[in-house]
Amino acid sequence: MKPMRKFAFVLVVALQVVILLGLVLKRVHLLTHGKVVRLSCRPVDPRSLLSGDYVELTYRAADIPRSSKKIIGEIKPRKKIYVAVKKQDDSDVYEAVAYSMDRSAIEGEGRVILRGRTSSRYGRIKFGVEQYFVPQFEGLKIERQMARVTVDVAVSESGECAIKKLYIADEEVVFY
Repeated sequence: MKPMRKFAFVLVVALQVVILLGLVLKRVHLLTHGKVVRLSCRPVDPRSLLSGDYVELTYRAADIPRSSKKIIGEIKPRKKIYVAVKKQDDSDVYEAVAYSMDRSAIEGEGRVILRGRTSSRYGRIKFGVEQYFVPQFEGLKIERQMARVTVDVAVSESGECAIKKLYIADEEVVFY
């Protein structure tokens, strides 16, 4: 192999390794340094033969109210949206207190800002943490108790989310 081709090959491989390592390190940083909020889930029933066993998580904070003082400005479909959540006095769960396409409009004391994307139909937000992969045959057990499921989500300064832990009735779900 000519020296220039060898150098180009090594450079391409090194670049791929750096990109993959960067993606992993970004997720690790989010999970270790992100603000952790606990969100409550609501039931839904997914099935996928190709994706393996997973639980589809739908969050109460992902439901945009039809008419509410919580909505600041106009909400448009398929656009970036910010949701301010705040810890409730009587529990560990954070609830949505404001929705806006403008992050600065909903920032406030004690609030954590989640970044998501509105769906094509009005009323739904995706935060990127809607699927939780589990060992085979474990998904249905969790789905049957979905009304009691909460999830700890790590949130970066920019509002990016990653699932940290899953709980059923305030007990962490651990797979062995």
